[in-house]
Amino acid sequence: MFTASTVAAEIVANEKLLASMSESSKLQNGLTQQLAHKLQNMQGLTSSDAVMLFDKVKGSTLPPDMKATLVEAVEAQLLGGNSAAKTTLQPQQIDGLANYLTEADWQKLQASSMYEGAITISSRLKKLGVHSLKESTKRVVAAILLCIHLEKVSTMPPYVAIYELVLHILQQHTASCTQTPLGVPSLQRYPDTPCSLGKDVLQLVYGDEEPAPRFLERMPLLLAHHIPVRSTSKLLKGSIYDPSCRQHSQGMKQHASTPAPANAPMVPTPLAQVAGSCCCCCCKRTSTCSSPK
Repeated sequence: MFTASTVAAEIVANEKLLASMSESSKLQNGLTQQLAHKLQNMQGLTSSDAVMLFDKVKGSTLPPDMKATLVEAVEAQLLGGNSAAKTTLQPQQIDGLANYLTEADWQKLQASSMYEGAITISSRLKKLGVHSLKESTKRVVAAILLCIHLEKVSTMPPYVAIYELVLHILQQHTASCTQTPLGVPSLQRYPDTPCSLGKDVLQLVYGDEEPAPRFLERMPLLLAHHIPVRSTSKLLKGSIYDPSCRQHSQGMKQHASTPAPANAPMVPTPLAQVAGSCCCCCCKRTSTCSSPK
């Protein structure tokens, strides 16, 4: 079985071999095919392994076309395992997204609505190589937008509006034209802090900017109790999205098929009413919350 460490060692060995011999396209092609085969057949490639391999390849003196082939092989392994025919991206997780945004990103979020803010976050995600959103990632994006919203007003949107925000986030991310910089890996699970990606990747993603991590105090409770990402959520019981409400089924299909406009107003609801008798997001309690999930 091939591992990241054995492949990294072979990269170094091939680098020395090519440097000690006169140019030989046959030798280069043969070595490239061997390494690509081993990369494609590795099992259990982790995010840290991928970053190490990217750094090893890009920091080497291997020919540029050989580097490009090896980078593509690592990316294919991350996204599709060892099946060359697999094109569907696996959902990607980035729980520490608030640590990846820049000061410019935060300023844009502060100056825009939640629907417009989804565009800013989607652009940052694409630059990081995030193309497919896991449910937890959708929830994190919505939570960041809600935290910024609650800094401006003292009321929270109803759960139906929050669910529609989640749908908008997915639609916006799918439609985003932002390109991932060449050489930035698309990881299945991102580390909590961007520095773990390595200096080379950070340079490609941020350029002259840098991450500006923020601690959002309301975020843990919002993530745990106030963001429905499925129509079957208890938070949506009795709404037009509730599958058990047969009398609303036709209206649900019509409503869900029409995406909300970027400047769609959200009907404010006092946060204490949203969570029943619990207003833990405002009073910042640290005890266990009994709000519905």
